[in-house]
Amino acid sequence: YSHKVDISALTSATNIHPGENGSAQFILMLSNGILELKANDCECGKEWKGFILTVTKLAVPPDESFLPRQLRGMQEVLEKEKERRITLSSCSGTPSNRKNPPGSALTTMPACFYAVSRQEAIEMLKKNPSCGNLILRPGSDSKNYTVSIRHELYAPHLKHYRVMSEGTRYIIELETR
Repeated sequence: YSHKVDISALTSATNIHPGENGSAQFILMLSNGILELKANDCECGKEWKGFILTVTKLAVPPDESFLPRQLRGMQEVLEKEKERRITLSSCSGTPSNRKNPPGSALTTMPACFYAVSRQEAIEMLKKNPSCGNLILRPGSDSKNYTVSIRHELYAPHLKHYRVMSEGTRYIIELETR
């Protein structure tokens, strides 16, 4: 893709309008702006719009007439999106452990940051290998950070790296305890 657009804030979509050279155009109304889309033809545009609405609204659009093949495809995409969202929510942790650490100068932390202890990080990495193999967490000194990773060699191994800030640079060293 040339660039990625977050359409989770979709509020509505216009009907398909014929465009130049037999193309089809429709507009997605997002809470943060407008997105104009152009498809090769009206049938293709109708199908795109159907898939977009299926994924964003978590339901196959009932008011459109689709071919059986298109309906099956949208139903499959709907089931996959539901599974993806369940996996995403189970991997993202609870809101209580996603907060920025006290005194953090950062306004937003990366998605891999969890305000958890060493033991909690170990449990999360062991219990949910499909959610990733890295957790950024507060360091034991409460001033720095630690990166906890899980990797497979002959058996699963966990390692913890201390991330220390020294002026404008960072030093990463293996924790040995």
